[in-house]
Amino acid sequence: GIFNFDFVAWMFGGPLATGSRIVYVLVAVAAIWCVRLLFHDEDEEETAVRHAE
Repeated sequence: GIFNFDFVAWMFGGPLATGSRIVYVLVAVAAIWCVRLLFHDEDEEETAVRHAE
């Protein structure tokens, strides 16, 4: 980071601690989800809603 400080590792006792790994995995999943939303076509969603009605 900016100050060369890993807050998650500090909170959970190191970068290899189970709690740290869980947080890192959750952040990675959230990042992948956000990248997916960048390429999501809103028109497809509206078409699916119209066909459902």
